[in-house]
Amino acid sequence: MKDIRTNNDDFYFLVHQLQGSAVLQIEGHTVQLEPGDMVVLDAAKPSDFNFLSVSRQTAICLPRQIVEKTYSAHPKIVGRKISGKTNLGSVIGPFVQELFTLLNSPKDEVEAMHRALLALLRPFNE
Repeated sequence: MKDIRTNNDDFYFLVHQLQGSAVLQIEGHTVQLEPGDMVVLDAAKPSDFNFLSVSRQTAICLPRQIVEKTYSAHPKIVGRKISGKTNLGSVIGPFVQELFTLLNSPKDEVEAMHRALLALLRPFNE
């Protein structure tokens, strides 16, 4: 198992499972991720990944200030599996991968992309 908590509490992470399987333990429940699935994690809270096979993931750092301004101080989306097999999940996954490649863009563009991603994730926060 690997604890992905960091010392940087200023972020949430959107983890996108690209290859293999992983089991996430977070806030007393278990989430299994398959390729295409995603989950939002709070960097200020502990979470453990157990990789069931050779796995590959990407993680996008989402500034806490933007996430909590968009949703609330306690977003419901944290720890919820976002299936890559749903209609919206199948759109969000490629967007996340493209965003991952564009993180060296100007700050205002990256912030706009973060806001667009959070807008796409809104239905999973309800």
